[in-house]
Amino acid sequence: MMPLKHNNMLTITHPLTASNIWIEIVHNQVDSTLDNNVLTLNSSVGEGTVKYFTIQKELFITFIRLNLTAPIKMKRVAGNANDYFILNFFLSKQNVTQKANNKTQLLGLHHYSMLFSSAMTNAETIIPSQHPIDIFNITLSKQWIIDHVLDAENSAQDFFGNLLNQEGAVYLYENIDYKLSAVLQEILGQQETIGKIKLFANILTLLAHFFEKVSQRSINQPPAPINELDLKNLLTLIEETEADWKNIPSVETMAEKAHMSLSKFKRLFNQVFGKSPYQYFLALKMERAMELLETNEYSVSEVGYLVGYSNLGQFSKVFKRHHSLLPSEVK
Repeated sequence: MMPLKHNNMLTITHPLTASNIWIEIVHNQVDSTLDNNVLTLNSSVGEGTVKYFTIQKELFITFIRLNLTAPIKMKRVAGNANDYFILNFFLSKQNVTQKANNKTQLLGLHHYSMLFSSAMTNAETIIPSQHPIDIFNITLSKQWIIDHVLDAENSAQDFFGNLLNQEGAVYLYENIDYKLSAVLQEILGQQETIGKIKLFANILTLLAHFFEKVSQRSINQPPAPINELDLKNLLTLIEETEADWKNIPSVETMAEKAHMSLSKFKRLFNQVFGKSPYQYFLALKMERAMELLETNEYSVSEVGYLVGYSNLGQFSKVFKRHHSLLPSEVK
């Protein structure tokens, strides 16, 4: 397959499929070498590798670490069925731009950082140049979900039963919280030395936590289309508010900043982020509290005060509800 070019940008066209097939498709369209499970870019394109591992039958993980000389567009072509799903973790400070289902998103640590989508989703991802890009993904088949998720008694049962019956694109966002971040750091920091059993356990932990988060959503009623300007305003609001997270404004002020009515703001916020503004920013404060406690530079009461709690008991209660341990138990 010959590579396509659009506005001098290399375009790699591919479906969502098993990683061992996907990496060969990519290799055939970009100047690279492929040695078993590792694709290495040649200098004409940049530097870096794409490396996949088969964790279990129809369950794969892929490490993507690149620094390109020129941007590349990854154009995913929708298949005829949702036979595969992918969970992407965008871990770079430099944002990756993705367009899917008439929506354009900035993906990275400072915006959305976790994306779950299906084989029937058309998507275009622009990987920027001259910056290190770090992406980690888990690819799993529909059959794997049937065998390993739907046979379990858990809260994801109904959600994924409905999801697997979808005859169209599936596209869900989440942010990486503390629990996911800790597991990801272990995987990424020890990808060359981590044992197979530990790696498998970490992958299952990631999937279980993600499934738990998104199973709280409902896909019985498809979300309404989001205007691109509204989406941009929401993302700008999130970026500005997270940067000044100690002074989170009222929901009325946030709606005004996003140039929306209060009812529209609440509806779109919940649709895009999977939770209400209150829930989203409460989770953000608890993540920041964990980060502060781990520095060992502050007492529990000091951290509680920094994240907005004058009552230590109330702070401890909310923290435990979010992290499943007390602030005093953080090592």
